[in-house]
Amino acid sequence: ATCSALGAAPPPRALDPREPRCPPELASLSAGTALFFLFLSSSRPLSRLSKRRPPASVLSPYVFCSILAQVAVHLLVLLRTSALGEEHGPSEPPEPDGEFEPSLPNSIVWLVSTGMLITTFVVNYKGRPYMESLASNRGLAGTLAASALLILTLAAGALPDLAAYLELVPIESEALRGELQALLAIDFGACWLLERAISRLWSY
Repeated sequence: ATCSALGAAPPPRALDPREPRCPPELASLSAGTALFFLFLSSSRPLSRLSKRRPPASVLSPYVFCSILAQVAVHLLVLLRTSALGEEHGPSEPPEPDGEFEPSLPNSIVWLVSTGMLITTFVVNYKGRPYMESLASNRGLAGTLAASALLILTLAAGALPDLAAYLELVPIESEALRGELQALLAIDFGACWLLERAISRLWSY
């Protein structure tokens, strides 16, 4: 009677093995993104106002051109990554409604996509003269640096236990590992250079 009056909690529901599960890759990517945004929200504005206002809209020429250029770089890198997956991956495509199964194409696309996420935060962080610099935000800078180092290490095949936990298929080909690391570097370098050139063009 006491439990009824207080409203007893229902018993825990057993997990249904037929229900789709969240792959560790997706869970870790979601957790990392949330952590990046958490530290990003703690960035502080400078005490001294800048003489020039920041762009008021994403449709301003500077922001629009920067986004367009970076999307083009990401798209080209992803197309090359997808082609690499088809070259080295299984010949039979996975079933659309089937259960998730780790594969080499999925693993390398996840590594490159996560690298692109890190690149997006680093390249597009606007510090001075409006906000504190990225180096001053130690939480965000440290998290991004650690994440980038982790992705490069996984791409090199140096952490097999962590890769197995994340359900990443080992990259046995040394040539594929080298090209994957090159794609990560190209994506970051091209986006950084384009953003800096466009920013200087519009004096931001």
